[in-house]
Amino acid sequence: MLRRMEAIIRTTLTIDDSLLAEYKRVAADTHRTLSYVIQDALRETLARRREAAVRQPVRLPIIGGGGVQPGVDLGDNARVLELLEADRDASRREGPSSDTADAADDGAADAGSTRGGA
Repeated sequence: MLRRMEAIIRTTLTIDDSLLAEYKRVAADTHRTLSYVIQDALRETLARRREAAVRQPVRLPIIGGGGVQPGVDLGDNARVLELLEADRDASRREGPSSDTADAADDGAADAGSTRGGA
């Protein structure tokens, strides 16, 4: 089942038992040889890597440009969540601005309807 005339080279690989068992199941389910299934998986992996290398990086917009606030460690997810929740709670205590008051009311009405009414 070679796709084109290719040199076949016998080699020895060390493969995790569970991974080998899974490849054997795939080979049996698809009525193909174990060698073919493993070669196909290697080809797919190499093709994905080539595609990934060709992709252009995503440019994310920078809004505000002020950078990270002092004392914020982006590597500490728990601390970042604390700061975000503290900011959210402070804005709730201050009350919504006129622009967000209607949205907050709509959200409360939606929340009430999902709970089976008020």
